[in-house]
Amino acid sequence: SNYYPYFVKEGERPDIIAHAQYGNIGYAYLILLVNDIYDPNFDWPLSSQIFELNDEKREIRLINPAFIQDIDYQVKSSLK
Repeated sequence: SNYYPYFVKEGERPDIIAHAQYGNIGYAYLILLVNDIYDPNFDWPLSSQIFELNDEKREIRLINPAFIQDIDYQVKSSLK
């Protein structure tokens, strides 16, 4: 599968997760995109809410790193 589940922990933001999972904060937008989060200020789980939310609300989807490399390759190839 190109996606796998991930549970947001207290204090985590999309950029922190992108760096930890993919080694690049530039992929934070993909985390938001695949989870239909258009306004992270309102749609992202806030630290103060994280322990009050059930797992369903804390769960997001992350893209398999191999799939991201494939996307990068396709984008770079199309720009040549």
